[in-house]
Amino acid sequence: MNEHFATATAAIPALFAELHVSPPFPAKGVAAHLGRAGVYVFFEDTVPVHVGRTRNLQGRLRGHTAKSHYSASFAFKRARGLLERTATYTAEGSRLALSKERASR
Repeated sequence: MNEHFATATAAIPALFAELHVSPPFPAKGVAAHLGRAGVYVFFEDTVPVHVGRTRNLQGRLRGHTAKSHYSASFAFKRARGLLERTATYTAEGSRLALSKERASR
């Protein structure tokens, strides 16, 4: 195994533990993080349901929480999972198709 990779992977448990106990990110404080890179986790109760990394924390968090089905990727992934749909790259499995199906239930 590559030494650099081995060192990086060995650090993951400690880094995740540090992330897990860090204070929640306040939605109102997003502007203070303009242009900052970071790793973020969305929790449901105490269970991590999504982990991401970004070069622009403010923009990425805004994208996850936007009201449009075209940009709210976290909401789309959660809805797709709840509806037991797999990822597709066709019109049938698109965000628009999913949003129409969700509305009809």
